[in-house]
Amino acid sequence: MQESIKCLAQANKLFKTADHLTYMTYPLVKDERLIITIMENLAEAMAIGMNVLLERESALGKIKKIPIEFKDRFEIFKNECAKRYNFNLGHLELLKDLNGLQDLRKNSSFEFSRNGYYVLAEKDFRTRKLTYQMIKNDLNLSKGFFEKINSIMKNVN
Repeated sequence: MQESIKCLAQANKLFKTADHLTYMTYPLVKDERLIITIMENLAEAMAIGMNVLLERESALGKIKKIPIEFKDRFEIFKNECAKRYNFNLGHLELLKDLNGLQDLRKNSSFEFSRNGYYVLAEKDFRTRKLTYQMIKNDLNLSKGFFEKINSIMKNVN
């Protein structure tokens, strides 16, 4: 359980970093490359938060086995934890979308920033734009996710 608490602290740190980059750093420097950094911090923080809750549920015997793949972990989280703890559907969609963006970035043939947005291109040259406003909206939505995870894990101590 101590490992879960350390992981939760790491997730909170990544979330705070994303928040700081979004509301303090980006408005000052206006560098679109920060958008992808913010997205990656937020995606990693939410994935760790999900994993912490899955580990807790496993320790309590409510989940038998935690898979390795994100898709499988996400399905268990959605079907078991989200219902049990009343997570918002928006949180689940955001978690899945951020993971999809991470995968897209890993597999993208190229990426660039231009005119206030960051563009990721797939191998077939379909593109996905990320804007500062989109990242701000995602960050605001994720605040509720972290509040819920932290309140659940507070009862562990």
